Amino acid sequence: MSSPGRIRAVLIVLSLATVTTAFTSFQPLCTAPTSAVSYVAIPNSRGTIEIVWACVFAIFACTWTVHHPNLPRQRRKGRRGWGENMKCDLRDFWESTKLAFYTIIAPEAIVSVACSELLSAYWILGEHGIHCDEPLNDSDSWTISEIQFANMGGFTTLVEGETPGKAGTLYHLTAFEILNMWEEGRLLKGLPRIDLDELYDRSKCDFFVKTLSVAEILWSVLQVLIRVARNLVVSPLELAVLAFSACACITYALYWMKPKNVYTTIHVPLASPQLVPAADLARYRQHNEVHIVREFLLPPIGCMKAQMHHVRPAGDPLCSVTSLRIPRGSHYANVVPRIAGYFAAALFGGIHAAAWQFPFPSATELCAWRCATIYTAIYGPITFSQDLLLRRHRTVQKSVFCVLTWLYVIARLVIISEMVRTMFYLPTESFMPTWVPEWTTHRHVWAGTRPS
Repeated sequence: MSSPGRIRAVLIVLSLATVTTAFTSFQPLCTAPTSAVSYVAIPNSRGTIEIVWACVFAIFACTWTVHHPNLPRQRRKGRRGWGENMKCDLRDFWESTKLAFYTIIAPEAIVSVACSELLSAYWILGEHGIHCDEPLNDSDSWTISEIQFANMGGFTTLVEGETPGKAGTLYHLTAFEILNMWEEGRLLKGLPRIDLDELYDRSKCDFFVKTLSVAEILWSVLQVLIRVARNLVVSPLELAVLAFSACACITYALYWMKPKNVYTTIHVPLASPQLVPAADLARYRQHNEVHIVREFLLPPIGCMKAQMHHVRPAGDPLCSVTSLRIPRGSHYANVVPRIAGYFAAALFGGIHAAAWQFPFPSATELCAWRCATIYTAIYGPITFSQDLLLRRHRTVQKSVFCVLTWLYVIARLVIISEMVRTMFYLPTESFMPTWVPEWTTHRHVWAGTRPS
């Protein structure tokens, strides 16, 4: 082997040795009772796996269970069997995984889309004079839950083919589309209705399940607050649980009246299905559909504004990562969901900034954490301000926004990476349990001495 090759080999071995030396472990000595007892107290220490598992489970509850996805594409008639079932299950799992990924990367975007959906439902409720306090047997009354069920793609209609014997096309309709067709007399039986009891039966999450999910999130928050009150060290990962929990509770509040995990639609018969071609039905669809990530990250200017608006093909189900803008609504009404997202981002970054004096592996990482959390918190006001100040300079505005967005992405990646990395460099006080009485976990015991 040549000299340069030997030098490289020695450097590799030394680097591996450094990593191995840096990684240390501690095995707590917690003996089992020698005889039968009625109660065993909590150990006076907690392990790394215990901390990670509790945090991961809480973040899972905040990012997976909080979503209320739209209805998926319906199965074709005659196609059944384990293969079709497996395909549908994998499709639903993939959609849930994407939603969870979006929530981990940008939980404030989910808050924004939930706010947009709720405002859109209330706009339809007021614009068309449909009052939720009217009797249920009134054919011209809808509730917020029914409107949100419609906006999920819960109502479908079948348009017959142009040639005899040709299979018809199934169209998913939103509330805005249904109301336009109803006003023009296109529907056979008037405005479609669904009894609230039936709607709750179709939903896979009732009031008790939602309350249980929120209680699980609040329990994780309580443990962090208890550690703060007892002056115990809180890890950045536990602080992240607090930030995700705050966004999850806001999202749950906005989604409280929306059905969850509904998979089957309700058929809406047309007055003359053979006289309604696809091109005619397509004009009813709502063009103001916005992808949540583009809505939150792209500026509402010029060609980039056109990229945000997603024209859904007529009849296709609404994607679960797509929000409905308020049709013909005022500019300020459509800005509210964006402001809600910025508020959630400020809350998310502000909670992480509470680790201002936390122990980090190095001073550089502590500085990076501070910069990333502060920038996440002020990203919304900065973006909103530059949108107003540079409105007449579109080219400059676009360039500035791109720089701000990339800095935002980098800041979020820094937060995520430091949450994981700091778990291997926690101080000894981090392993003191939350619920054990103070006298059993006195700090001089952790220093290796016995109490006098």
